[in-house]
Amino acid sequence: MLPVLVTGGIHVDGFCDVTDARASYADKAKRLEILSDPHIGSFAVIQVCLYFLGQMALFSEVGTVRECAAVGGGFVLSRALSGLSAILFKSAKNSGSLQSFVKPSHKRVTVAMDVFFAVISAVCMIVLYPLRGLAAASAAVLTMIYCRKIAYRDFGGYTGDVCGWFVQLCELAVLGTFVIVGFLN
Repeated sequence: MLPVLVTGGIHVDGFCDVTDARASYADKAKRLEILSDPHIGSFAVIQVCLYFLGQMALFSEVGTVRECAAVGGGFVLSRALSGLSAILFKSAKNSGSLQSFVKPSHKRVTVAMDVFFAVISAVCMIVLYPLRGLAAASAAVLTMIYCRKIAYRDFGGYTGDVCGWFVQLCELAVLGTFVIVGFLN
């Protein structure tokens, strides 16, 4: 519950909106319209329930403070990569919540800070658990590549909702990879 309480659920909202838009199988213009719809669809409800059940199951396998710290690095990493995506990847729209964050930013400074936090969080994860940390950090980068491909194909670029969707997927990928590699190791 903590990540939702800290952010007010903004990333979960993006996750739900993107889930509904992708499940519509409509054209790009209609998908972008669905992202702006304040109502939640049945596909989003199903996916967010599965998401939280999966996350809870994975968190139940994190048993030490050291493991919590390593997984916590994934939360920082996901947000740093989301910031990089927002700045560096093509936007689907010229207006919206993402543009309100991106346009006024000093791009060089923002990219430098996002890279700094991404590297620091990944290094901390790797220092705490070398194999698990490296695998989890790699999963975060692979999730970023996957989300970029889907965002460009389904929406014509990034939106604020896509960034939220990415954060949620990235957090689950980091956590899942960390736990699974721990079982295999």
